[in-house]
Amino acid sequence: MPDELLSLVNYESILEARDRIQGHVHNTAVVTSRAFNQLSGALVFFKCENLQRTGSFKVRGAHNAVLSLSETGPSRVLLHIRQEITPQHSL
Repeated sequence: MPDELLSLVNYESILEARDRIQGHVHNTAVVTSRAFNQLSGALVFFKCENLQRTGSFKVRGAHNAVLSLSETGPSRVLLHIRQEITPQHSL
């Protein structure tokens, strides 16, 4: 991972993203598989993001990015779109 990306991602930023998208995405299950555990010789966990309403694995990051947009600059168009769809639709 590039050093500049590591400086952007920290525990606090993860908590901020969690709080930002809360209520917009489903809390999905974490499951294990005896077969995978036996094959790998380890305890393997699967995060079932495919169970999001969109069926998407990227809904958390995409939604966080949109909700993080500034009200000024080039992102203002996307912010306007977000404000238009958020009240009626939540992911």
